[in-house]
Amino acid sequence: FTRLPEPPALEKKIVSRAIGKKHYCATAPRMQKSTVGLVGSVLILGTVLFGGCAAKVGEDAAKEAKPLVIGVRYLAFRNPANSQAVAAEADVSTMVKEMNTVWSQCNLTFQLEEYKQVDPREYNARYSPANYSELDNLREATENSRYLTLIATGPWNRSGTLGASGSNCYSSFPGDAADGVVCESRVAVSPMLHAHEAGHWFGLYHTDDPNADGIADTTAENSGQDLMNHFVRPEDRLLTPGQCERARQTVAHSRTAATL
Repeated sequence: FTRLPEPPALEKKIVSRAIGKKHYCATAPRMQKSTVGLVGSVLILGTVLFGGCAAKVGEDAAKEAKPLVIGVRYLAFRNPANSQAVAAEADVSTMVKEMNTVWSQCNLTFQLEEYKQVDPREYNARYSPANYSELDNLREATENSRYLTLIATGPWNRSGTLGASGSNCYSSFPGDAADGVVCESRVAVSPMLHAHEAGHWFGLYHTDDPNADGIADTTAENSGQDLMNHFVRPEDRLLTPGQCERARQTVAHSRTAATL
């Protein structure tokens, strides 16, 4: 679940900055195991960086890793009242390219394979859903293991369970029954929110999540500009070596079908 910070001017500027500054961190060999059930049981053996800095060793590891390309399928709801789509294909393509400027530090790339305007009634859905259960049903009805499916609905109706959270996007984790990411029209082409939700799709938790994700270098104390912060700001573009490793491991184990 993700929501915009206050004030809501998330996309007024995109901060251009170097990704992965050359800090030197203490390292130690360690085994990590992800939370069973929600993210699946994945063992990661190797060196873990402590302190949360984007270390030079993390830069080098990402550069040496095999590039992985994830196919993206984007479904834009059309408003039944006027047939206008929530997002245009050109804007979605630009968003995906901006997502890649973030995830390139992990040598992961998204490629828009399909853009489609859809009538929500095709999926027995409302243009403006009000409840989490509606988003689950929508993801289940549209999931396709060959892609990361992104769905843009109309503005969420806050009279139901969605109103309690203030979230703008809702993503699945590996192993969930319903797969994909649903965002409301307000953030339909927000690159930072979609990059963040892709992190959940890869199995990453929020940096302040009490359940944690078993990654030692993802902590609330050192997450100053981490992509997986709960409140996503334009400058939150960093991913730690441990997060990159987890994302790539997830692709290798759980998201193989979506890899081009």
